[in-house]
Amino acid sequence: MKKLLLTLGILLFFGIALLLINTLTFTSKQPAWPAAPLTELSPAAIAHLQQAVTYPTLSPENKAEFNGTPFKEFHRFLATAYPLADSLLHPEVINGYSLLYTWEGTDKTTKPVILMAHMDVVPIDEPTRNQWRAAPFGGEVVEEAIWGRGAMDDKGNLIGLMEATEQLLREGFRPRRTLYLAFGHDEETGGTEGAAALAKTLEERGVHADFVLDEGGFVIVDMIPGIDRPIAMIATAEKGFLTLQLTVTTNGGHSSMPTRENAIGTLATAIHDLENQPFAYKMIQTAEEMIAYLGPEMPFGMKMVFANKWLFGPLILQGMNNHTTIAPTIFNSGVKDNVLPTKAVAKVNFRILPGETPEEVVAQVKKAIDNDRVKVEVVVANSPSGISPSDNAAFATIARTLVEVMPEAIVSPGLTPGGTDTKHYQAVADNFYRFSPMKFKVGGDGPHSVNEHLPLEDYRNTINFYYRYIRNIQE
Repeated sequence: MKKLLLTLGILLFFGIALLLINTLTFTSKQPAWPAAPLTELSPAAIAHLQQAVTYPTLSPENKAEFNGTPFKEFHRFLATAYPLADSLLHPEVINGYSLLYTWEGTDKTTKPVILMAHMDVVPIDEPTRNQWRAAPFGGEVVEEAIWGRGAMDDKGNLIGLMEATEQLLREGFRPRRTLYLAFGHDEETGGTEGAAALAKTLEERGVHADFVLDEGGFVIVDMIPGIDRPIAMIATAEKGFLTLQLTVTTNGGHSSMPTRENAIGTLATAIHDLENQPFAYKMIQTAEEMIAYLGPEMPFGMKMVFANKWLFGPLILQGMNNHTTIAPTIFNSGVKDNVLPTKAVAKVNFRILPGETPEEVVAQVKKAIDNDRVKVEVVVANSPSGISPSDNAAFATIARTLVEVMPEAIVSPGLTPGGTDTKHYQAVADNFYRFSPMKFKVGGDGPHSVNEHLPLEDYRNTINFYYRYIRNIQE
């Protein structure tokens, strides 16, 4: 017994020693760049984003309801607001409504860069209109912020990029490498008419970019307990998107004589079984990199956890939600309270972890449900992206620019759960990054929410970010 206790004591000692050594040698990976002088917001810049929000450039789910007039009006607004960009960057209308600006570089031997944003916005939910504190398409300045649909997603980025571009053109700046500003018109419904056409145009012209920068990551606040600094998530990858329709069909009948197999009950059981068999958490490359970047900035207790993923890995992955997620979103059945339904239909949305495929998800769904009465059909499927490196010049330049503009932020690679237009550009670029230099609080009045708004401070940072970023990528 003494020998066993001695052995356990030795193992415990070395285990604690390993935990402490790993923690103490877990050093910061934060970029060291001095803060840059920032330009203040001009009244004209504020007015431009205000006006941009007033155009209801909606992307409806039903393509037949698309109205192109606001997009054409938005094009004319951009031409008026940014006369140098309009005259010198030769904007082209692609596939009716998307825009492509070409800023020719002086060195044709260097690969170009594609900077993206999108003009379209999601509709507002009409029953919530009276919950808005300012008109959803008014572009009003209230409490030091510009309010309205699209202020953050994604006209804040688009107008911020155009403000920076116009300022650089006024200064006579000429980029060394060619820049393409690509603005799609249907990102919110998949980008199949906008980004896809833009990418196809570039491909046909033989363009192959060093990297793409699009929306996707934000500067997250109040996300991790113990860290009071904002965390800038530069997304090096994005999850895939899959929606499945589950259908159960029966003969129905009268509710006074219920059958054993009820369409609603059968489908509810299937969803219950599916949710009780979640997808595995996995330590993919982005998770490894997030741990390496965020862990050293944490309080000692959390730092010890992140420094010892060999022991705490499963706990960390659950906290990161690093797996393919399951979300039932729609359930329809029944026509009358005394009639057994003949059909029950549900839609379930999955956000697929990089490294997995839609086909694998469908197979696991069928295995989890294990009921031939439940028909499983694919509604839409987009595979997850590849993972772009965080140890190259492209990522480093984004990180550098960020700390120049927001020195208080912690930089980290990340994984965005939402889809972006970058999926359409796979044939015309080597690497893909997703980042918006705006603060975002989970559960706040951000993209797609009631009361979407962009604080003026974030708008100022956005303009300064793009201004410095365009300069920095020329080095």
